[in-house]
Amino acid sequence: MKISKKLIQTALGVAKQLHVDFDQVDKNQYIVGFKEELEHGTQNPKYDITNDDPEMTAKIALVHLKENPKYYTKLLRAMGELND
Repeated sequence: MKISKKLIQTALGVAKQLHVDFDQVDKNQYIVGFKEELEHGTQNPKYDITNDDPEMTAKIALVHLKENPKYYTKLLRAMGELND
């Protein structure tokens, strides 16, 4: 999965604002999650709930990671976008 430097910078900037502890949250999972949760923004107008708000996007990713620390690995594997 390719993730742009700009997206990574945005995700990490929001994580800093939210005081995310990367000793408690896997940074790579969080960044992948941030990218995946952009689907809840304006790229999908029918289901837009974040209006591309980076903080809302980050919070969705963090909630999923609280449920399962490997949430995005499992999601991508289920979607066939991750090869072992």
